[in-house]
Amino acid sequence: MNYSYSNENRIVSPCTYMYTPYEGISLLESYSSNRGIFLNKGREIIRNTVEIDAMIKEILNCGINEYLQIAKKEGDEKVSDGLSGIIKDHAWLADNFLLQKGNSGLSRKKEILESFSPDRKVETMSLLISLFSNILSNLKHSPLVKMWMDRLVQRFEVTKKLYERYKPGFRKGEGKSERLILYALFAMILSIYYYKNKNLKYLNALLKINDTLISVIVKLADVYPAIFMAYLSASCEDCFVGKLVKSKGIMDATI
Repeated sequence: MNYSYSNENRIVSPCTYMYTPYEGISLLESYSSNRGIFLNKGREIIRNTVEIDAMIKEILNCGINEYLQIAKKEGDEKVSDGLSGIIKDHAWLADNFLLQKGNSGLSRKKEILESFSPDRKVETMSLLISLFSNILSNLKHSPLVKMWMDRLVQRFEVTKKLYERYKPGFRKGEGKSERLILYALFAMILSIYYYKNKNLKYLNALLKINDTLISVIVKLADVYPAIFMAYLSASCEDCFVGKLVKSKGIMDATI
């Protein structure tokens, strides 16, 4: 069965997810196949190393170590082994000791979250980087973090797009909506935030963001940090969905 939610460019032709037919077990099977194919392709692409921005490199470094801890806690050997293999492929994926010591560029982005306001123009990439830093610092119950997470989820759910910036009021986006790094970084944030809060609203949004990213895998492959981030978030998403399905007694051997 074809997994229809990522079978065409979902940035150009967004999927509303409304009034979709009931597909039962076959949907879970097609989902599992879709994610498996993407993860295999993504793994091959990110074997290569390219020159990337120092801040993005730090995000990937901290992100992969966070995901490795999650996979080990969840007892998912497949994800854990895959991430360990990536770390072996890339010497710069060491650990996140700089963030823990509070003297990295990423850790310093944590404080700027208070400078953002829905009443002023918001640069999306800057907001996402600050949210990522806050969530890694275990500020999962911060009202400010939750407020911005919910606003971003709401904007994506309405438009199925992320814009480069948002006008005062945080409703109307402006600039490009095709910057894949925005979707990929938000997917990373959603996956970690869901793991720490276990609120299905964030897993739901993560599934849709990853559907969007996978639907443009040809373009995604040309944006190295984005394909790397998408691979990480999809790995953990697959782990979360598998655990959720099994907890309901469904398809014990399929996902």
